[in-house]
Amino acid sequence: MREKLYKTWFSERETKKLKKLDPALFSKVQEYISNLENLKKNLEKDDNQTRELVETEINNISEMLEDLKKCRKEKIVQFVFEGEPVDKVILTREELAFFEALQAPLEKKEDEQKQIPVEKISTSDSVVERSQSVPLTLVRITQDAPASMGSDLLSYGPFKKEDIIYLPSDNAKIKIQNNAAKEITISKK
Repeated sequence: MREKLYKTWFSERETKKLKKLDPALFSKVQEYISNLENLKKNLEKDDNQTRELVETEINNISEMLEDLKKCRKEKIVQFVFEGEPVDKVILTREELAFFEALQAPLEKKEDEQKQIPVEKISTSDSVVERSQSVPLTLVRITQDAPASMGSDLLSYGPFKKEDIIYLPSDNAKIKIQNNAAKEITISKK
């Protein structure tokens, strides 16, 4: 059991994708740990060396199992927030529940956004839809910066020094505070 868990753990750590697990792996490992616990209880009181070896094995197996679960959860979180598809068939029941709990608020947010009226903004090369409920601020970019996600969940950038653009006001405020942009006010005469 130790070798099978190690190979699974090592394989999972070596790839960015989720690996298909033996459906009974976690229950087999728990059974193995229980057997080790029983062995430890049944050892002679003066057999400290064997007791220590069994305790070390229990600790190592438990840590490897927890690290495997943590690694898989981290991958699930990354996939959800990067919008990458997750093959639900390879998830354990616990992982599927975790995935759905992460996915639900994002799906709700998408549904809410679909209900907000949008207006079209023309740029030199494209037409972008944006929510009418997100206020924009006109700014001049003061330093090169990579693309970033706006508070309206649209991508903005990458930016070059001296670009003049409209950003969601929340994002513009942060750029201004970080000396990465200056607000431009247009006065009406």
